[in-house]
Amino acid sequence: MLKNLTAKILTTILLALFVSAQTNEQTVLQAENKPGKPPMFVLQVGIGKYKSAKYPELKGARFDVEGMFKLLTSERFGVSADNIKTLLDGAATKEEIVKQFENHLIAKAKDYYEKNDRRRDAVALFQFSGHGSQVPDTDKDEIDGKDETFVTVESEDAPGKNFDITDDEIYALTRRLNKYTDNIVFILDSCHSGSGTRDAGDVRRIPARTSVPVPISNAQIRGADKKTEKDNEQTDVLPASKDYIVISAARADQLAGQTEVFETDASQYPMAYYGRLTFFLLNNLRGAGEMTTYRELMDAVSRDISARFGNAQVPQIEGEDRRVVFGGLSKIEDNSIKISAIENKQIHISAGAMQGVINGTILDIFDKRGEKIGTAKISKAIADKSVAGIITAKRDFTTEDRAVIVSQDLGALRLRVLLDGDDVAKLSADDRKTIQNLRKQFAMQTEGAAESHGVDLASGKWNDSKARWDVALLKDRFDKVFPDKNLAAPIRIGTDETGRNIYEKFPAGDRQIFYLAGKDFVPLYGFYVEADKDYTERIIEKALLQLARLRSVKSIANDNSTLKGAIKITPYKFDLLEDATCDEKGNFVPRSKTVAVWNAAKTAYKFSTGDYFWLEVANTSDRNLYITLLDIGADGSVQILFPRNIDGENINKETGGFVLAAKTGKRIILGEKCDDGVLRIGFPTGKEIFKIIATTEPAPRKKFEFLEMESLNAQRGEKTSLLSVGDWTTAEINFEITARKE
Repeated sequence: MLKNLTAKILTTILLALFVSAQTNEQTVLQAENKPGKPPMFVLQVGIGKYKSAKYPELKGARFDVEGMFKLLTSERFGVSADNIKTLLDGAATKEEIVKQFENHLIAKAKDYYEKNDRRRDAVALFQFSGHGSQVPDTDKDEIDGKDETFVTVESEDAPGKNFDITDDEIYALTRRLNKYTDNIVFILDSCHSGSGTRDAGDVRRIPARTSVPVPISNAQIRGADKKTEKDNEQTDVLPASKDYIVISAARADQLAGQTEVFETDASQYPMAYYGRLTFFLLNNLRGAGEMTTYRELMDAVSRDISARFGNAQVPQIEGEDRRVVFGGLSKIEDNSIKISAIENKQIHISAGAMQGVINGTILDIFDKRGEKIGTAKISKAIADKSVAGIITAKRDFTTEDRAVIVSQDLGALRLRVLLDGDDVAKLSADDRKTIQNLRKQFAMQTEGAAESHGVDLASGKWNDSKARWDVALLKDRFDKVFPDKNLAAPIRIGTDETGRNIYEKFPAGDRQIFYLAGKDFVPLYGFYVEADKDYTERIIEKALLQLARLRSVKSIANDNSTLKGAIKITPYKFDLLEDATCDEKGNFVPRSKTVAVWNAAKTAYKFSTGDYFWLEVANTSDRNLYITLLDIGADGSVQILFPRNIDGENINKETGGFVLAAKTGKRIILGEKCDDGVLRIGFPTGKEIFKIIATTEPAPRKKFEFLEMESLNAQRGEKTSLLSVGDWTTAEINFEITARKE
């Protein structure tokens, strides 16, 4: 008995000595996959420099694949570098891409399948960053008569020289891969159609070809698995299927652009470029947990891209989006960042512009036990490092503490505007005077209160690749900017006797207008104003302020909050007001109401102009929350819908905030009449967002009124900071509004 006990003790001691001999990093996080986790096989294609001088260079393609490689092989996902095959620029020929799809992705998935009791869970990822295009459809399986293609490095638009890979060929390869795994993912940062008002140099598409691509030489692919289903209408690349996930940069009718990363001196820190999709996808993958789904991931990516670029590029996801990302390979739930130094009431962290950190980003500080001990705000961000000023602290911070990125603060995301980027010859003397006055107005405000409007003035010309700007004020004919006038947002000039908006008539096609566009030169939010009106300057000023607010509001989200998911918004659609009544208690009673129809393809509720609806909000947490409801219009406007100073029992008299009690729900009321809170869908059409900011500390309406500013001279109360509202979260729903068919 004693002998056995001694042996057990000795074994335990030896085991403890063996474990303690491992490095601390291995003790905390193993580099190998967790038991039961499937392997991941990756084929990356990044083409920035094409052989044909006709094709614009894509500076971001290399950064895209290098960034994904670095993330996948990091501790978070732990993918072996041997499992990743990367083809860059000259290596990315059609023959080599197809060869590696077969010999790397298909072969390795098959080998794992056969050696592991026919398990079909190996993760197979195909990443493409480069130009897309279209070619004539020879199989007659496309509604528009064109196949979508991925442009390989040697491809040209000429018979016998067109080496594009068609969507039909990708489909055939995918069906072969699908024999061995159901866990297939495509990340496609390219586009195949769409148009802007000018020739954009950094969009990822080549005009449609007239020639037919040379087919894949492998007869096994060429004759097998012919596609019979129609491509998904949103992406137009592959048919919708539960067998694979397709993440693409934009809708089929949109452009996919690139983005500059570093917000600092380019001479000291060379500029980095990424595809918009890939940059924000990488940022959100860095925070993905083991149970993060593709839908949750892409909701965050879409939010980030929409905040900066509007609705000109809307990322798409198709497939079973409730699946967990990469089969749940993420092994790190701790999203904290190392504090590298502390000096002069500032902390230095090991994260910067490459991780999406900008000036004004809010940080929470935690000790090693996970207890929150303070907050800080970024004052300077470079490539991979940042400095933050300490805002609150329960004690002095140390380098053993950790920082967690919360969100950008309200107003932190600045809008760089190019006011005089057009050729002087195109502008009249009055145009130049308008632009000069706008520049003077914004520059004057910048000296004293830059944060009040969120606009920074840029310099350069629209076609100068070195000019750094987000939005340009441009001038052209109305019919050239808006070939389809239904895409233009008419100017509201007042209301009629019933309170409905009255809009100005569209101008004649040859009229000169000012409009706003991003670097893809797609008009933003349908905005325009005729160049020679007496209100031209005022309308442009208002539009720029709205865009700055819009970027700020759309970008805020506290994904690390304990309240995440606690607020639920439900839109109800109902019959005409004339068929409704008010009961004896003054409650509005429609004849019937139904939850609005969800459009999964557009991740939005379907509405038509003229529809009536109301919103109901539920607080599922165990804490009372102050809520503010914002309406982000399809025209880019931001309006505070709620709270109003009514419904007395819920408005806190001391704070002016609206309290939504724990575990309760409530219909949003906008006035004292029983039908107040009933809203009607109007023009313009497009995507409208209703966003709630819910806080544990008071957030009175007046603190958010600066978001509604329409003039640089407007005084709309004190600006709030999300640092002063305790724990907080956001919730939002999207409406996809179409014109009612009579």
